[in-house]
Amino acid sequence: MTNQDHPEPVIVGQYPTEIQATFAANMLREAGIRCEMVGAASSGFKAESPGYVRLLVSTNDETKARTLLEEFGAEKAPEDDAD
Repeated sequence: MTNQDHPEPVIVGQYPTEIQATFAANMLREAGIRCEMVGAASSGFKAESPGYVRLLVSTNDETKARTLLEEFGAEKAPEDDAD
């Protein structure tokens, strides 16, 4: 089994609210890119220490996803060193 069979997920965007992340994720999915959202339970005011909702795609789709997200232009969270 090669890495191309099961490529590693990469973070292509992070958003301060679940709603913004959902719009971005749906746009990627409509373009045929498999996308997962992580961190929704700790975004916004759902937790005492709020975080961001991150969008994950496979490394095979990373370039296309980043291009689409840039065109999408939703308010993204500032990038951090965890990416």
